[in-house]
Amino acid sequence: MRKALIIILAGLCLPLASHAAGKRIVLVAGPYSHYYGAHDFEPGCRFIAESIGKAVDGVVVDVVTEKWPEDPAFFDGADAVVIYSDGLASHILKPENAPVLNALQKKGVGIGFIHYACNVEKDELGEEMLSWIGGYYENFWSINPRWVADFTEVPEHPVTSGVEPFTIYDEWYYHMRFRPGMQNVTPLLSAIPPDVTRMGKDGAHSGNPHVRARMGMPEHLAWAATGPFESRGFGFTGLHFLWNLGNPDMRRLIVNACLWLAKIEVPEGGVPLEKVTLNELMDLNPTKPDERWNREVQHEWKAKIDFWNK
Repeated sequence: MRKALIIILAGLCLPLASHAAGKRIVLVAGPYSHYYGAHDFEPGCRFIAESIGKAVDGVVVDVVTEKWPEDPAFFDGADAVVIYSDGLASHILKPENAPVLNALQKKGVGIGFIHYACNVEKDELGEEMLSWIGGYYENFWSINPRWVADFTEVPEHPVTSGVEPFTIYDEWYYHMRFRPGMQNVTPLLSAIPPDVTRMGKDGAHSGNPHVRARMGMPEHLAWAATGPFESRGFGFTGLHFLWNLGNPDMRRLIVNACLWLAKIEVPEGGVPLEKVTLNELMDLNPTKPDERWNREVQHEWKAKIDFWNK
């Protein structure tokens, strides 16, 4: 098992974006839990951190892995905390740690959750999630199918700066539980799921009458929110696959969101990003390929990333 790790990336080269001296972003990565290239939270957070560090002058990005920091003082001075991990009982954030985020929110610290980290027990952290980020995955209300999302329109928002319409296959959770009336919640990525994704049998993750009643209607897959104490929140339901960080629009939206949460001005046109190859993403991955990572699958992902780099 990999040991707990904290990586600090401070003001790397190429300060091409907004000046952020004294700003600190904390990315919290849960333990590896799936198969090669899926739920690879540590390499995903490290790559997001590197993307920020290469583009933004003066920002400090801390990547915490494996377990929640035992000392709440670790978060002192943070301007944003973004969590990318499993959810429910395997969530890196336990209910007893919620007071830490509550205290940070009261200081105006931005809070974000990515993919399965959006899934919490309603009676444990549901109200907190509504306060922190404006929405969450609620069992027996939301579902988590894999499908091709076609983002035909991208609204104007600092988080979407430089993000063009794009199409991508992922495990996109949808029909999230949002604040009543979407109060202070701004959808960033919305798409119409295929009807077949709504037709699973009733279950905590497979289907329910609520999603089936919305056949043909758009669902919000990423959003920004403002909350009390001038805090900011961000939710993103995709990124099951590490390799989707090879898509520049998806990666730019996530990196922009990290800056926006920390109240760093997002540059016009979004954060400038370097192209990345599949091999470079694979080099980030400390896990060993399994039988699912065969030559055909690898070729398919390489073709996708090569296309995105054109």
